[in-house]
Amino acid sequence: MNCAIKYNKKGKVQGNSIYVYRLNGFDYIVKSNAWIGLAISDNTSSFQGKAVLQIFDPVTGELQPESSDNFQFTVEAMDNELNGDPDYYEITVLDKDGLEYHNATGSLEGGNIVIHNKKSR
Repeated sequence: MNCAIKYNKKGKVQGNSIYVYRLNGFDYIVKSNAWIGLAISDNTSSFQGKAVLQIFDPVTGELQPESSDNFQFTVEAMDNELNGDPDYYEITVLDKDGLEYHNATGSLEGGNIVIHNKKSR
């Protein structure tokens, strides 16, 4: 997971999000390509966007033909630095028909979520 999302000077959401998971020998890469919304409250951030799903075969080095650009995702992230708990991340990926394609949730085993609760000026 790699995310950098913020409000720009005009108050619009901008940034990028990349989430990778592995299943059945393939790497599934969810890359943001448009933003729907961003909300920040205290140590919690929620954001939603549209995405490309790339299915990569690490053995052949090729993208699979099932890759598509008609996905949406929603993320909730919690920065738990102040209370000493591990940071938390949840993602739900929906296919082009709005059906759940993938969901993952849990505490980070490594890395760090940092949430800044302010809009750009």
